[in-house]
Amino acid sequence: MGLAGQGRSSAADAGTIARRARGIRDLAAQCAEETERQRRPLDQVVDAMRAAGIFYHFVPKRFGGLEFGLQSFIDIVTTVAEGCMSSAWIMSFYMQHNFLMSQMPRQAQDEVYGAYPYICAPATTAPPGNAIPTDGGYTVSGHWKYASGIMHADLLQLMAIVQRDGKAAEMRMFVLPVDQGRVIDTWYVDGLSGTGSADVVVDSVFVPEHMSVDFEQVRAGEGFGRDYHDNPLYGIAVDILLNISSASPAIGAARACVSAFSKRLQERSPRGTDGAPQIKPTALVRLAEANLAVEVAEVLLRDAAQRTEEVARARRVPTAEERLLIRSHIVFAVDQCKRAVRTVSDAAGTSAHNLDNPIQRAVRDVTVLASHAVYDWDNSMELLGRTITEWQTPTCSSTIPTPRLPRRPEGEVLMPMATRGRWRLCSQI
Repeated sequence: MGLAGQGRSSAADAGTIARRARGIRDLAAQCAEETERQRRPLDQVVDAMRAAGIFYHFVPKRFGGLEFGLQSFIDIVTTVAEGCMSSAWIMSFYMQHNFLMSQMPRQAQDEVYGAYPYICAPATTAPPGNAIPTDGGYTVSGHWKYASGIMHADLLQLMAIVQRDGKAAEMRMFVLPVDQGRVIDTWYVDGLSGTGSADVVVDSVFVPEHMSVDFEQVRAGEGFGRDYHDNPLYGIAVDILLNISSASPAIGAARACVSAFSKRLQERSPRGTDGAPQIKPTALVRLAEANLAVEVAEVLLRDAAQRTEEVARARRVPTAEERLLIRSHIVFAVDQCKRAVRTVSDAAGTSAHNLDNPIQRAVRDVTVLASHAVYDWDNSMELLGRTITEWQTPTCSSTIPTPRLPRRPEGEVLMPMATRGRWRLCSQI
């Protein structure tokens, strides 16, 4: 069946969606250059994502959604990012922001999912807007940057500060129709340029009380979704989910970059008398280094996802130490992706910098992603270092839990694929 004929009704399991993601990856790769030129996701790519049922991923089952977990989320996003990281970035946000919708008050969820099978919405905090309490709700105003997803949006999810007399300032998330905002085209960047992450402005728009939520509760994993839906998935701390969501495209892009470098070495190296490519040893070293960096990144990200789900299944809020460890692992994973693409770029030669070469695009895209505030290397490592010293343990290794590989079906083990930077399922012998 072609992508155009697919939808949620034919999405039997996460594996089916993952297979459809491979078709979207190929389409996104074909459209990657044009996506950059247009500075926004292309309609045909987003339409293919809709048809594949991908945006139902985090929609609650009570509204006809799939309620898939974080491992399948990583599978889908990394796969599409192999073709176009900008397209995968937007896709991951549309998926994740349905999770945000599931944390709204019940009335809001019932209304929105009664009107939409899933939502496509940007969610942005920077800088937060202002919300003035009024009868029955709030008057919201602001100018938000980095509205990833605004180009195909149904709704807006905007953070704004509420000031009440005699009380501390409160950060709330507001959901409102996209036509109540105004888009300002500011997205002229050298990486992730195909995301169309423009600014959005809202001027004194009334938002009903039930279309807002205390974002601190959502951030902690204590939004309305935890009690409204049976699946403990909806108790995941949203700030950690954001870290996982935003990191996933980097792994797919870095994986594709390493694969392109391997192919380049095999095709462009001189041939020996036996016809085999005579690849320079130093190039093989760079290939191995980049490949291992991507593998490490994926293991760390999947381990972070597993830990996050375990905390949610226990129906508790992650401790400060757990948050720090999970975040540090994700920050390290993103840095490994950056290291991988730069290693490839340094070794791939001048023509790898041609604008039609996916290697140079991966370098630009991953570099911009790594500049996101949640992946601040110095801040994250400083906090982790302070925590390690405070633990007062003889060795760091006895304190910091080691990464765990994702659980796989019994009888299967994970084996690294030497030139693709991904894990392959192999039957035990």
